[in-house]
Amino acid sequence: MAPLSKLTLTKFECSQTHQDPVLERRAKAPNALAQQRDVLKAALEGPEHTVKSAKWVNDEHGNRHRIEKDRVVRPWFFKEAQGWLVQLKYGARIVPLDTEHNAVVVPALLALGFLPG
Repeated sequence: MAPLSKLTLTKFECSQTHQDPVLERRAKAPNALAQQRDVLKAALEGPEHTVKSAKWVNDEHGNRHRIEKDRVVRPWFFKEAQGWLVQLKYGARIVPLDTEHNAVVVPALLALGFLPG
């Protein structure tokens, strides 16, 4: 214990408050819904909806450079036999709506309600 006695010890608690993970996911949902509105608009008009994401790459000399790359946003809606299904997702996980259900059935893409009018 001689090396430890030469050090100044203290008790430290992180002052940064951590949010409940459920509240963090709920806070991200409105932005994700806005992004899905853009995905739906692109699906109706034709081209894929992409967003820019930053990525670090190394060149042949080993230097790191930050580049922006287009990333395709996956839609939360898809066609099935009973109509169009919409699922709320967080990353790759499907968020349950209640204990039994995880999707909403709509008759047409415009009935999703993402687009105004």
